[in-house]
Amino acid sequence: MNSVIQFVSLFIPHVQYEYRYQDIADIFNGINIGKVSSIDFVEKKSKRYDTLYNAVYIHFEYWLDNHDSREFQEQVLNPKKQAKVYYDNELYWIVLPNVAKKHVPGDRKQKIDLGAPSISCAPMPDVTPDRIALCLQYIDELCNAPMKQQKPAVNIVEDDLEDGEIRPLNLYQQFEEEEQVRYELGLRCQKRDDYEQEEINAWLTIQDYEDEVEHQEDIIRMEELEDMIEEEDGYFINIDGRYVVQMENEIIALMQQIHQLNTNFQNYYTNLCTYY
Repeated sequence: MNSVIQFVSLFIPHVQYEYRYQDIADIFNGINIGKVSSIDFVEKKSKRYDTLYNAVYIHFEYWLDNHDSREFQEQVLNPKKQAKVYYDNELYWIVLPNVAKKHVPGDRKQKIDLGAPSISCAPMPDVTPDRIALCLQYIDELCNAPMKQQKPAVNIVEDDLEDGEIRPLNLYQQFEEEEQVRYELGLRCQKRDDYEQEEINAWLTIQDYEDEVEHQEDIIRMEELEDMIEEEDGYFINIDGRYVVQMENEIIALMQQIHQLNTNFQNYYTNLCTYY
């Protein structure tokens, strides 16, 4: 690593409960990598030993740009390596990068923008009050006139039309066509709304599934870390026990040597007095 990364924060999954803020800050400030600005504690309970411990998040005011800090960051950020911080002779903490997402109040998930419709609707036909009044008048005439006198409002024979002339529509027929246009337009808009709603529901389902998978993966990783740390704690306890036994044996051997030296000195002193 060529230079240090200033925004890196650390995560220690298992810290003994008796270690508090100042203890941890002194340890990390003393290893010549930077200055601690804040430490967050999350209290946990060991299922195996029924004891309390803390998961610790360490934030830095700044990182020093030196060999020790660059090497330490490389060990922390490289998943193939393991970063350790010794806090008591041969006892150490496993240090990981802090990848927890910081909660921002008021922050919301991204949503689909429905401002621009995915299906363009045809413009509404120009329906004027005069045209509607004519249609109603024609319908009223049809209902009140005798059957034999019933005539369309416009009755032009196709043979009478000149070349290129547009045949006028019967008002009642035009009214029905406009109603059909409205109906088809309504169907298209309804299909568009249904399609967009299906897209929204599918997106929400995918988001919920991804959130649940990520949550389950975090739980599995934390359980694996806790098991690994508890196994290492048991190993350290065994090491401490063997170390105590070794010290006791060395003390007994020293006492025996002292006793032998005392006996030799007394014999030498007795012989010296007898000689003189």
